Amino acid sequence: MESFVSGVASSFSSVLAKCALDSDGPVQRHLLRPSTCCGERPEEWTDKCKLADAMLRAMFFVAMLSLNAMGLSKHIDGMKSNGSAAGVALSTCWNFTATVAFGAVLFGEQFFFNRIWLLGFSLILLGGWLLSTVNISQTAKTKKS
Repeated sequence: MESFVSGVASSFSSVLAKCALDSDGPVQRHLLRPSTCCGERPEEWTDKCKLADAMLRAMFFVAMLSLNAMGLSKHIDGMKSNGSAAGVALSTCWNFTATVAFGAVLFGEQFFFNRIWLLGFSLILLGGWLLSTVNISQTAKTKKS
């Protein structure tokens, strides 16, 4: 479970970083531009809009750092409970899976049209599932002894 939380937290922190640092990111497109104080181009923005942009970016940046710290903490916990190699592999598997989901849902990215990509993604999911079931059964055997 720690590896899952670590992977998803790390992936979502990348979404927050994109919101904080991208000059034409989702924050600017969906939160600031539709308002009356913001024009289509940042050169047209009023001081009030520039301050709102800076505050939103700062909030996303702090949230990204906090989520990264939590993800790293859970990653270390996952390595302790699953072993370092399995913990890293599981965390990476869930990170990649969550990145695909966030990219498709939040940014409209289309991954599924390439058969080779879909095959690779399926193998990563299969490997993560196999690794998690092996670790669970090994942990259960160790606790019985």
